[in-house]
Amino acid sequence: MSMRKGRPGVKQTLGKKGSSSNSNAQGVGGGLPGGGEGTWKVTGAKVADLPNEDGDVVLLETNQQQLIDKGTNPAGAVCVGKFDSKLYSFQVNCECCKVPMNKAVLLPPSEETKGAPRLSCNFCGATYNLKTGAPLDDAKGDGVGGNMFGGIVKNLMSSQARKNIKVFALAEDKGNVMINIPRSDLQL
Repeated sequence: MSMRKGRPGVKQTLGKKGSSSNSNAQGVGGGLPGGGEGTWKVTGAKVADLPNEDGDVVLLETNQQQLIDKGTNPAGAVCVGKFDSKLYSFQVNCECCKVPMNKAVLLPPSEETKGAPRLSCNFCGATYNLKTGAPLDDAKGDGVGGNMFGGIVKNLMSSQARKNIKVFALAEDKGNVMINIPRSDLQL
């Protein structure tokens, strides 16, 4: 798997010039959760903006209306992390503590993820499957402050129903990063 110019990561270069929709495109780290469909959108980010090293997580501003939240995500940003030479894109805020996950820790697969890498919020320690976004029971730790502060936040939030984080497929077209917005997020 490599993009033009030899960068590992994105599985496929989109074929249509300027197309914002291509049902044949395949994303990074697998398709959309549950095999769902979506619409490809140009993000404005360049391939050079993607993480270079395993374990790195960066914020990409997509400016996609479907991802914008004026209070917490005014630029419609997503996080992109690199693990085992593959790129994974996921929502900015942790569903447990609502803190941005641009400093999240990427972890190897566990029995619970059946081969998929994991993502752990650096603040509260909530852990998610990087391919499906599902919350996991095998939390890495208690987040910031070890057992004290991170544990308090996690315990306060644990009374709420646990939610999946959104994961997104990525692709590249002529050096531009594209994101696949799931149909459930598209505003008609």
